[in-house]
Amino acid sequence: MARGDQYGAYVLDNTQTYAMKVANDKFADANRGWATPAAGTEGVPRGVKVRKAMGVSLTTGRRGSAVIATTSAPIWLGTATTFDVVGNDGTIDTLTVTSLRGELNPVSH
Repeated sequence: MARGDQYGAYVLDNTQTYAMKVANDKFADANRGWATPAAGTEGVPRGVKVRKAMGVSLTTGRRGSAVIATTSAPIWLGTATTFDVVGNDGTIDTLTVTSLRGELNPVSH
């Protein structure tokens, strides 16, 4: 897939949807839960720390993380256990999920 970015819909734990800039290759990974936001959707509010999956490559030892767009995404639910990252050297590496970090939202009530 061509490099570049697009906007994806990030759904907060409180179900509010915001737009977030996402690399095309990450958007295309269905296991991360990205969808196209509606026109005019505002960006993720300042102060929100988005939910992430942390992982490690079983072949290279590289560590990394992936933003998970919804709580119904396969990685978040545990039905998918790997995700790809692009290393500084341009190579694609598959990471196995080691932990999930929940969203931190100081304004969610």
